[in-house]
Amino acid sequence: MGEITDISYDQQDRAIIFCSKNNQRRINVPHSIRVREIKPRTMLSNGYIQPATWSFIDVLNHEELDLKIQMAGGGYRVEKKRIYSE
Repeated sequence: MGEITDISYDQQDRAIIFCSKNNQRRINVPHSIRVREIKPRTMLSNGYIQPATWSFIDVLNHEELDLKIQMAGGGYRVEKKRIYSE
């Protein structure tokens, strides 16, 4: 089995952070993507993660995107919500 992993977003550095007992990994969010909402989550050692929806805006394609984390084993899916205009 894996380790417990805390997942959070560092707004200042624009990075999603995966932190476990012996490892930390940062994934930078491209500047063409705006983060609307990322709530911290903890993935258990068996892969379970509490359901969540993280929201983004794709500035280049003028689309709102939802990353839905809701499946056992840390699964996810990405949905395009709608085209927006500023």
